[in-house]
Amino acid sequence: MQRLGDAGDRRMKGFYPLCIVTLAWIVLDTVKLFAAQEYFPYAFVAKIFIACIVPYITFWFILNFTESKLAHSGIIKIILIAIPALDNILLVSNPLHRLYYANFDHPDPSAGTMPPIGPLFFIHIAFISLGVLFFYTILFRYIVKNFRRYPFLIISGIGAVLPFFLNIAFALNILGLAYDFSPIGFFCTILLFTYFSYSSRARNYRPELFNNSLVKISKSPLLSAGNIDEAVEMIVREGCMAIGSHHVGMWKLDGVVIKNTIHYELKKGKCKVQDDIDLSDCPEYIQMLLNERRIVINDVKIPNVLSPIMKYYNPDICAILDTPIRKDGKLIGVICVEQHKCQAFPERRNWTIEEQDFASSLADLLVIAIASAERRVMTLRTETMMNNLPGMLYQGVQAGEDFNFSFVSEGSEPLLGYTPAELINTNMAHFINKIMSPQDIVSLAELETVTLDAGLPLEFVFKGITKKGDEKWIWGRSRIVEKNPDGSPHTAEGFYIDITERRRLEQAELANKAKDRFLAHMSHEMRTPMNALLGIAEIQLQNETLPADVAEAFGQIYDSGDLLLNIINDMLDLSRIEAGKMELVPVNYDIPSLINDTAQLNRLRYESSSVDFILQIDENTPNNLYGDELRIKQVLFIRR
Repeated sequence: MQRLGDAGDRRMKGFYPLCIVTLAWIVLDTVKLFAAQEYFPYAFVAKIFIACIVPYITFWFILNFTESKLAHSGIIKIILIAIPALDNILLVSNPLHRLYYANFDHPDPSAGTMPPIGPLFFIHIAFISLGVLFFYTILFRYIVKNFRRYPFLIISGIGAVLPFFLNIAFALNILGLAYDFSPIGFFCTILLFTYFSYSSRARNYRPELFNNSLVKISKSPLLSAGNIDEAVEMIVREGCMAIGSHHVGMWKLDGVVIKNTIHYELKKGKCKVQDDIDLSDCPEYIQMLLNERRIVINDVKIPNVLSPIMKYYNPDICAILDTPIRKDGKLIGVICVEQHKCQAFPERRNWTIEEQDFASSLADLLVIAIASAERRVMTLRTETMMNNLPGMLYQGVQAGEDFNFSFVSEGSEPLLGYTPAELINTNMAHFINKIMSPQDIVSLAELETVTLDAGLPLEFVFKGITKKGDEKWIWGRSRIVEKNPDGSPHTAEGFYIDITERRRLEQAELANKAKDRFLAHMSHEMRTPMNALLGIAEIQLQNETLPADVAEAFGQIYDSGDLLLNIINDMLDLSRIEAGKMELVPVNYDIPSLINDTAQLNRLRYESSSVDFILQIDENTPNNLYGDELRIKQVLFIRR
């Protein structure tokens, strides 16, 4: 009940309508007393019409005042409209049925101010009595719960019941009342309620103001937006206006120097930055900032921890309230509230407990703003790092049975043609349906059941379809990083990377391996018969009885076979070179023999062509060298 008596408070709904109908009730009741006989029926019906409305407006006020859930009930609203409407219909139509009142004749003054009642008048009384019993039960329950904080509720509760009791007593002639005092009783009750309500509000004005200010700050989007300058400006401005001091500022502690971040001046209604202050002469003040919740100086003229540096302050300051700002147990700054001399505080200001607590709350809110700014910086750095990585990184948050993208890195556009803005807050399943073939989607769903559902990461390679319809080989990896309390997935993270080039290289490597296997197999199959031919030719060449032309033919067969065998070996060597498995076998070899063998190989190769084979040997050529003789022969033969 911090805003009791405020017409804008939802708990005060019905208060002003209740005042209006009560005033109308009093006026019409007075008119009825002095109305001539021919006008009495009209005045009486008008007065009773208003009187029938008063109880139900009172009930509506009670429901809102006590913050009862029934105030939001549609059935209760219908009842509070339907019953008085029915009651007034019966009243207005009374001349036709005479069930509420026997007549509307001007009553005999000796019999009271009310006409004789009819047979159904007790229904009217029953409606009101049941309502009084029900709604006043709600009111008394509320009074019992809150009278310790607001004692005036007891007097207001009694005052609220009394008019109804007087009205029923008058209507049923229980106490022999000659006049209906209930309008005056209602009027007095409203005066009591108004007086105690506003006096209570006056006593609770400052705590209420502080609470409203803190609520406003905590609900402001600036508090968590990550812009520390705007957040600090908003906090010190709202704090200064609520506490009613001349200045409220935030200072950062840097060693023994405090640096002003921002300072709000209430009189000018603007923020500014003040000069830094060296606290080297105030070790006690620094120690208090480290250990105390707040530093309260009600009168700066009295020696205090800031006396050595008061020369840096405005000479009009009469009181100071400083509150340390601590984050993770570390002192990072101070909230400084300064009061200047004025009519309300000519020499000093005694800071109340509420004001001290309010300043401490401002420091706590500043810690929240600082933490939000740090988180924002970290988030931006993380996003920048992720945007610099190749491929598409993403995060998805549960939205019903599916996930929606909550973050997508900038790599999504070069990879698949979709910008982050196109994907964020969209359904991840719909996106997968766009970039995967139906077969891959089925395979992915099967894989999810044995990976993600079991808490394991999912890895999947598929042929992705870009926004333009191009195809790319993509490797994806994802996992559930956060779950709901019921164990269902809440947040998923993962990435997609283009592996098209890697797939091409893998396929080329497979082709090379297949070629190597083919060459190795074919060389083996060819060398076997070739060795047989060479063996036969070599045996025949050892026969000295062969005719010269036959011996020459066998010699050519042997040389050509040997040449062909070397070509086969060269093909195998090329395969070994491509595979990085080529090995050299260095030995001492004879140069004349090497030249002779090479010359014979080349002569056989070119003797049937128009190419002239010329051999020139330098006279300084050594007889022996160290190296791989076979590889040297290959080089000399290939260069031809």
